[in-house]
Amino acid sequence: SDADDSAGGSQAAYIAAMRKAQRKRRAAAKRALATRKREEAVRSAALRRGGDLDAGASTAVDEGEVSLFFPTFLWVLRDFTLDLLDDEGVRMSPLDYLESCLQPQNGFSSDAQARNRTRRVLLSFFKVRTCSCTHKIALWSMYRTTCVVAWRTCRIAIASHSCAPSMMKRVCKLLTALRKASCAPNSAQP
Repeated sequence: SDADDSAGGSQAAYIAAMRKAQRKRRAAAKRALATRKREEAVRSAALRRGGDLDAGASTAVDEGEVSLFFPTFLWVLRDFTLDLLDDEGVRMSPLDYLESCLQPQNGFSSDAQARNRTRRVLLSFFKVRTCSCTHKIALWSMYRTTCVVAWRTCRIAIASHSCAPSMMKRVCKLLTALRKASCAPNSAQP
């Protein structure tokens, strides 16, 4: 009977220890969840403020971490008079042009500071960036009257125009960039 009491006592001690461990795990999980929620709130607040993260806060998030939540940045240039040339007159790629536009500019005015702040935010939050240029097309009536043209209609209209090969190549390049951007691992899914 003493053996039964000691076995029962050890089972009770074992059950008590298991319950205590379970309570500790639940408390740790609650703390982790609260920390994640607090960090998410900091991210959301930083994004609403335009990207300024409070470096002194205990829950501050590294900008590199925040960039993981952003999709690929695709800048479509619709400036038909733009020549993609650097300061020395050498032709540059659209991506090189984008990167040069994102470099900080000189100036101490509030406007210059605001523009540089926007550049810093784009550089820090969008780690994957690409640029595509559109060129002047002769299909102005279709272009002016239609905001969104179905790809099939656009393809037929472009194919019937004299600039078809070069225009078709640029449109395909743009669509490929859009498709790649939407399939990237850090892209937001609809």
